[in-house]
Amino acid sequence: MLERKFPTVSSVDLLPAAFAIAVSFDRTVYDGLYVALTISAKAPLFTADERLANALSARFEVKWLGAIGSSF
Repeated sequence: MLERKFPTVSSVDLLPAAFAIAVSFDRTVYDGLYVALTISAKAPLFTADERLANALSARFEVKWLGAIGSSF
């Protein structure tokens, strides 16, 4: 059996930032956790959630997959 090691991050560590994002952008804390994680990882967030991308892309590096597909 192959063992795969995936990096994990505790959501508890991300909650303060996630809550601030959720409140500031009228999003759920669940959505805020994804954004907080990408900020922490210094990576973009690619999402199929167009409303999330529209709400946050002006402030964070959030890309909607539908827009990416149309650029090819």
